Amino acid sequence: MSSHRRYITFYALALLMLFFWGDVRLAQSQSIEVSPLLRANAVQTASFANEWNLSLENGRFQSTSPDFSADGVVDFDVSPDNRHVAILRNSTAAGAGFVIEIINREGITVARHEGITDVDPADPSLKLYLLAGGTVVLRDNIVTFSIFTHSRGFVDRVSNSSGSPDGETMSRLISSADGTQVFVYNPRIIRQQGFSSRLSRLNIEDAAIENLFVDGSREILNLTASNDGAFVYVLLGDPQNNVELIKLADDGTQLASISAENAGSGAYVQPEEGTVTFFNQSNAQVYSIDSGERLANAFFRQQNIVFAYYEPQDNLVLAITGQRSDRDGRIQANAIRAVDLNARSLIHSRDLQHTFTFRPEDEPRMHRNGPNVYQLLGVTNAVRITVNR
Repeated sequence: MSSHRRYITFYALALLMLFFWGDVRLAQSQSIEVSPLLRANAVQTASFANEWNLSLENGRFQSTSPDFSADGVVDFDVSPDNRHVAILRNSTAAGAGFVIEIINREGITVARHEGITDVDPADPSLKLYLLAGGTVVLRDNIVTFSIFTHSRGFVDRVSNSSGSPDGETMSRLISSADGTQVFVYNPRIIRQQGFSSRLSRLNIEDAAIENLFVDGSREILNLTASNDGAFVYVLLGDPQNNVELIKLADDGTQLASISAENAGSGAYVQPEEGTVTFFNQSNAQVYSIDSGERLANAFFRQQNIVFAYYEPQDNLVLAITGQRSDRDGRIQANAIRAVDLNARSLIHSRDLQHTFTFRPEDEPRMHRNGPNVYQLLGVTNAVRITVNR
């Protein structure tokens, strides 16, 4: 080989080494910091937006910032705008039944509903829902809801029973953040030849239910409403674990649909961004719900994604890997990872041994505190996630 050719070969190798060295340094300069929000022994405390940190254990309800507590509490809920919390507790007066109290950010009780008798604390279907404007809905039976408003107090009880002789799972409720729309749904209605599901609107003022959508062969896995209630997003699954998201107008008109590529996918819907993130095993894929266009793809080799979130302002996909049980409301996280969509690079956190718990009907959700800073809401043992890049 001539000296000229040797010089060219050496120069090319030097450039190649410089290129890869630059890539390594770039990857090393990127990181994810995970820091606890609360003291180490406060693992039973669930974190919500506006720094609500709440716990309920053995009937003892505790709030920090603001600092207040109550005993004999059966359930609690935070309003969609995160301004108030409601608790359902035993009355201190003998034979007076149960009381619902609504408490503001200063720890002051701003509304109270007393003398509630249709409550069985041992009923696993018992659940309290606090809506915008001070409306409270209490599911006091598998398919029955009691409605309380700030102006009228107790309004009425309403049944969402499908009437199926073969049975059904417990009805669930969601509302828009502004409280203008309230939806109830039968996730799974048992039929002789399979199962179906149904979505309805609940009219608070007259305690009436209006059917909007029925699927004859699939169950509703989850429901999400836009902040203004104009749209509702129905996540459906069939017996083969195929998953589809349908976008409906508030009158039940179908506007768009998109199916997950992989059977058994989880999904995180972001109505205000118009996106859904499907995640399954090592893959997370972000789609525009209206156009069906795939906006981003994240792949973490030999990792199991249990939650994934797309943030267009920071142009990244953030994922939690590990194991998840929706039945138990538990995420065992082993890492928090991200894909920087600008640099097209993976950003890794330190390995974690971290357990989040959540109430199964209250799906975990991600909140953006600021550029590249996030917080997983609605879970215990909450953390702050900071992406450095």
